[in-house]
Amino acid sequence: MHSKSLRNSTKLRALLLMPSSEVVLDRHIGWFSSLRVLDFSLSKLDNISVEDFLVWICSLKRLAYLNLSGVSGIKELPSSIRKLRNLQLLILCGCSNLVRLNPYITTLKKLVVLDLGSCGLEYLPKGLGRLFYLQELSGFKISNQANKQSCRLHELREFYLRRYRHKTLPTWINPEQLSSLQYLCIENGDLTHIETRPQHVADSLYTWNIEGLCFKVLPSLKVDWKNLEQDMPLLRYAEVSGCFNLQNFPRSDDKLVVWRKNED
Repeated sequence: MHSKSLRNSTKLRALLLMPSSEVVLDRHIGWFSSLRVLDFSLSKLDNISVEDFLVWICSLKRLAYLNLSGVSGIKELPSSIRKLRNLQLLILCGCSNLVRLNPYITTLKKLVVLDLGSCGLEYLPKGLGRLFYLQELSGFKISNQANKQSCRLHELREFYLRRYRHKTLPTWINPEQLSSLQYLCIENGDLTHIETRPQHVADSLYTWNIEGLCFKVLPSLKVDWKNLEQDMPLLRYAEVSGCFNLQNFPRSDDKLVVWRKNED
């Protein structure tokens, strides 16, 4: 990116680089303070300081959309990320060297989409539940090991789990940890069992508040549907296909079945 060609574009609202373009920063880069959209996906950062590059980005206070997908030189976002108070979409998928999200990311109150696909993150920072407008959190790896630094998702309402290649779910997927969960979608996986029974924690009993389910292409899943209904008293709707080992399910054909409460 050569800023000389953009010196007369001080009111530029969107800047999108072609894939594999070489990024060049100089003192004129500050002219782009009006940017709302910035797409550096798959850009080369070989000849610049990644730290300086990120500091510049975090000075763009009007930025609403930031795509850094495939920029492998990024290891960590700086604390100045908190300055992007208008940011709504943050795309970091393919940042394979990204190992930590700065906790200040939880101050981005307007964030709607956070894409972390194919990143090297071991955990998500605490406080993500404070992002009231966050609708899509995608791409992070599911871990079965508890991490004291990791966030808790008590406010999560929808959960999509795809291509999960383990036989059981992580222990943190339970009605106490996901107390606000209303919709659960599990697709194309190797699950054999899902624990649906109420959970006792201290002197409290937690039951699922799930209202909608989607089970697709889970050929090894063995669940008794009648027990599931009892364990999920609020369940009203389900989509099921490719689940050949469900017991007592109202319909047994291989096609997509839409189930509704009291229609069986």
